[in-house]
Amino acid sequence: MSRPCRGKLLLMCNYDFYTVSVDGRELSERQGAEADINNISMLFKALQFDVICHHNLTAAVITQLISACTSCDTRANFIALILLVHFAEIV
Repeated sequence: MSRPCRGKLLLMCNYDFYTVSVDGRELSERQGAEADINNISMLFKALQFDVICHHNLTAAVITQLISACTSCDTRANFIALILLVHFAEIV
């Protein structure tokens, strides 16, 4: 039996930091990011959400994606989840 889609999850994860440095320390790829993405995706798919994943986006692209997703269907649930690794080190 198929249930209707409850909404859309836009899952964005930035985990590659090529030349970013904080206080002279270079940030590296976060190990485990793929596991986080897979676990979150499986959870929301089980909740009947359409899951759209993107990786390593710029702020401009994230803004465009959110705008595009929210303008499509105003009746559906929409969740934008942004996983920012090393964020605490940058702030």
